[in-house]
Amino acid sequence: MNRIACLRIPRFAIAVHEKREPELSEIPWVLLEGKNTNSSVYQQKIAMCSYAASKQEISPGIKLSQACSLRANISWRKPDHFLYEQACSEIIQALLAHSPKINVFGPPDSGIFLLDASGLKLLGGEDKFCASILKAIHRLGYKHKHLGIANSAFPAMVATRVKNQFYHIVAPNKTTTFLARQPVHYLPASKELLEDFATLGIKSMQQLAAFPAESILKRFGQEGIKAWKMAQGIDDTLLSLPPLEKTFAATCNLNYPASSLNEVSFVLSGLLTKLTDDLKNHSLCAERLIVSFYSEDTVFDERDIKLIRPSNHSGFLQQVIKLSLNKRPLEREFTKIKVDVVRFSPEEWKQEHVLPYDESDDDNEIISNDLLLLLQKVISRLGENTVVKPISNDQYFPDQSGVWMPVLQKQASSNLLAPDKTYLKQFSKNGAGLVMRKNPNAAPVMVKLDASTNPEIASEIPRPQAVYYHQQWHKIQSLSSPDYLSGKWWEENIGKSYYVAASSTSMFLLVHNHRNNKWFIEYFFD
Repeated sequence: MNRIACLRIPRFAIAVHEKREPELSEIPWVLLEGKNTNSSVYQQKIAMCSYAASKQEISPGIKLSQACSLRANISWRKPDHFLYEQACSEIIQALLAHSPKINVFGPPDSGIFLLDASGLKLLGGEDKFCASILKAIHRLGYKHKHLGIANSAFPAMVATRVKNQFYHIVAPNKTTTFLARQPVHYLPASKELLEDFATLGIKSMQQLAAFPAESILKRFGQEGIKAWKMAQGIDDTLLSLPPLEKTFAATCNLNYPASSLNEVSFVLSGLLTKLTDDLKNHSLCAERLIVSFYSEDTVFDERDIKLIRPSNHSGFLQQVIKLSLNKRPLEREFTKIKVDVVRFSPEEWKQEHVLPYDESDDDNEIISNDLLLLLQKVISRLGENTVVKPISNDQYFPDQSGVWMPVLQKQASSNLLAPDKTYLKQFSKNGAGLVMRKNPNAAPVMVKLDASTNPEIASEIPRPQAVYYHQQWHKIQSLSSPDYLSGKWWEENIGKSYYVAASSTSMFLLVHNHRNNKWFIEYFFD
């Protein structure tokens, strides 16, 4: 008798990110859909929420801007399908010790794995099998997991949804009885079909199975028949052997003891050339290396090397390995070297820049190999977070409009909001290319308004013509449209208008406080 087990890891994409970044498990955060990448991050919809975010009444389907209104400092990540594929491969390799046939059901981020669970009587039974599977997944770092066993794939998937149980086993002769009381929205059917079932009042599998096959076929077509069969426990999903996992590693036996890489530089160069050629044949780049040094057959030293930028250039990898050894030399001689690529990513094909550098291009990050090697050297000696770069942050207050971020940290995985450059190009004509310098204290000034402005009318937009500053009047030659902020969005109830103004000698940020009708200069442009 065929028996199939189903392993389900709820919110699999969330679990994978939290496994990679453990600090995320302690804060509320969301995963974006990843669609409409040209739109602002604010306008993107949430695909999945962490357990902490769900407690803040944040749910999938709403926009990030709505989530920020519920939780101001909520973190977010964009989907990383390559990361999910690697996580699936890791889980499959761990499960192969328990079952020969393992398949992922659905896309890589579904978190559903089907296993062959036949012939377990001689191996301790199905209960022992479930305990072994759950223990193996727990070792990989996944906190939430559920397991189900049944005669076919669909009943096994439904068994993983039994509440308050880590695993549930459906007896071979109880499949129909077990499914009868389960809701129809467990069916892997289209949203439209499930909505049609709800409209007709079909809520349980038993109600769906009670309909004649002819009426189901006439009303819902082949998809309806497939759902009707699944409601009765009939599922023809077949399992197959998983594909062989591709690994990237290279080993070299020296047959003589060596104390430094300088003695074997030619051998190491050939070793890395072979490894990088293999990566290039699969259009991949190395992101993280494990370099192992052996004395005979015993490993006495391992170096975990994270690259600043993915690379499949053998010369660069050789220099990075040397940097690691310069920082911490080997304590003994070695006779064997092994290099493993433990993390890799798809190779990016980009046209080399032949025109002058354009700051408006977000993807125009030009880092020469010499500079990259210098950064790798500093980071190898002083730590990952010692080299930082300025990143713009779309916030209301100027002192929060930029942060220092480690060069190894990707902006897409940070909690920053990128400014809308299209808006800036369209509306920020004044002060382009200049830097704002803040006064130690906002300087109060007198302002001469346009003669047509009536200060008694609250809705009238004031148009300054001149500013009295440092005991003289400065005529305003250029003035931007005001940006108005109001309400109790921060600690105090504010209402201010911000102008970018230019006189014959300087450019400055002019602020009108509507609460006390006073004017200030807060920033100068240099």
